[in-house]
Amino acid sequence: MTLQHVILGMLRRGPKSGYDLNKQLETTIRFFWEADISRIYRSLRSMQEQGWVEFETVVQDDSPNKKVYSLTEQGRSELKRWLAEPGKPSGSNNPFLAQLHFSDAISIQEQLHVLTVRREEVLESLAELERRARLQDLPVPLPHDALEQGVTRDKFSLEYGVRRMRLELDWVENTIAVLRADIDVD
Repeated sequence: MTLQHVILGMLRRGPKSGYDLNKQLETTIRFFWEADISRIYRSLRSMQEQGWVEFETVVQDDSPNKKVYSLTEQGRSELKRWLAEPGKPSGSNNPFLAQLHFSDAISIQEQLHVLTVRREEVLESLAELERRARLQDLPVPLPHDALEQGVTRDKFSLEYGVRRMRLELDWVENTIAVLRADIDVD
């Protein structure tokens, strides 16, 4: 997956400025893809060079003019080509797990502190995802007839996010319990 393909997916629903794309990434898509504003603008420039997007300059009186991007037919074709490929998970770098892997170099109390902080972060993310699911009347897990009930495919990633955060919460809590049991043994 590339940021360019994520942007094509967001633009398929209608024209957006770089600022609009960044807001959507921050609020919805950040649960499975992250990018900063400078990467978004670099991607848009490259996508324009490839003929995937075009822009219209919107003149604003009280702010700088903005470019509003939309898909070209070539961009729609590229999006469809990419969507038809089997996805390849990437981005396996996880600093938290790398730190945990080597955490026997610090005390169990320090390890517990790190895991407790992580637990709070996971709870916060889970609460936000579950709030979004409730607002959209999205059952988790999805029933087998979800499509017949009107669930759209963009909700699949939200359901995945909720389930992933629930799994991580269970894992973090179990790891904390394992470390606490080791303290009790000593």
